[in-house]
Amino acid sequence: MSASTTPTGGSRAIRTDVETGLSEARQAVRLDPNLAVGYQVLSFGLSFAGYAGAMQAARQAVELNPNEPDSLMALAKASNQA
Repeated sequence: MSASTTPTGGSRAIRTDVETGLSEARQAVRLDPNLAVGYQVLSFGLSFAGYAGAMQAARQAVELNPNEPDSLMALAKASNQA
């Protein structure tokens, strides 16, 4: 059975979840531009979806919280996508 034909909706459901997560991450950083975790989540989601902007979000996360491992991981992941 392929991912698109799984009983749970497969890749279509994953895409919807990613889009929802991206929307919520964007809202979080709009509400609090100093929220490093918001930029981390945004970067991971953009990287996963193959969208532009992952590197910019990761850099912002590192700038806000340079000692946070997840910020650095977001930067590494975005670097791999570039």
